[in-house]
Amino acid sequence: MRPSESSDGFPAGHGNKQNKGLHGEEADGGIAEDYVLPKLMDLMRKGVSVPLFPKKLIGQMVCGYCLTPGVRDVEENMTRMVFGYQSDVLQGKRAAEHEFTVYDILRYLGPSVQSVLRRIDGDGCVGFVNALCVFDALDFGSLLSVEAVRMPGSGKLVLTGGIGDSMKESAFVAFSYMRMYLKSKGVQADGSDCHVNFPDGYRKDGGSAGLAIACAMYSCFMDIPAKKGIALTGGISLMGFVIRVGGIRQKIQAAVNAGMKQIILPEGNKGDVLSVWKDGDPGIKVVYVSSAEELFGTMFPQGKAHARQTMVDRRIVPKPLRDTGDGGT
Repeated sequence: MRPSESSDGFPAGHGNKQNKGLHGEEADGGIAEDYVLPKLMDLMRKGVSVPLFPKKLIGQMVCGYCLTPGVRDVEENMTRMVFGYQSDVLQGKRAAEHEFTVYDILRYLGPSVQSVLRRIDGDGCVGFVNALCVFDALDFGSLLSVEAVRMPGSGKLVLTGGIGDSMKESAFVAFSYMRMYLKSKGVQADGSDCHVNFPDGYRKDGGSAGLAIACAMYSCFMDIPAKKGIALTGGISLMGFVIRVGGIRQKIQAAVNAGMKQIILPEGNKGDVLSVWKDGDPGIKVVYVSSAEELFGTMFPQGKAHARQTMVDRRIVPKPLRDTGDGGT
């Protein structure tokens, strides 16, 4: 029996072949109807509650979340939604529903791949950096936009964008390090506030964006854009050391899907890459860094010349090294 003729509750006409997917071919609504839904119906016959998939919802899911034509992406996304829903119901996080809604797509699949691809539009602007994050419950990686601007003030840090406590702590660590680092380079930052924003609409937390936050701060204080086509992840310590993070497989896949040319990872994550890709080639150029200063050299190759010019413009002259008489420096 075809799903459209089923008495189990699936609405007729799930196929939506007028929708265009990201792969540029007809959307796979027909596959959802002919192949995936029968599997979900089998679950229903076994007593597992499965909400309905309205026709319009399947079209939105296919267009927003399926990168390649065929069964795999459609089945994976629908299965994620079903089991995510079942887990929430069993844990008492939500009541049983009759059908899925667009909010369930966002809840169980995260931001659409299409929105991830659009998120690189700010690439190359002063203060803008592409970080990477992972939706743990979904095993899904995504780009995370980081914006930073410098404003006249008294050395305060302003944070916006729906972030949790761990991410706030990471941002304050990055800010303290950047003030110390800039002062060591002769750039005065004490009379400036820094506003860091995370414009993506979903809530986020964790310390893996610390390196990207520091990078965005460097960009806005030095008034130079980061290199285009680069995404990065990594924590940062108060002394500027790069801290190993998790979710490397998902983050690399997110960078590849978004068309990034290069990804910057902590040196401590090299083993994670080799454990997933035995040949060490995940399909994107990978650069490993162990310190924030090393990162700045990669992200801002024009930074040293610009820093020298900044010091001249502000009449800041580095103090000469003191002669100790032992021939050392």
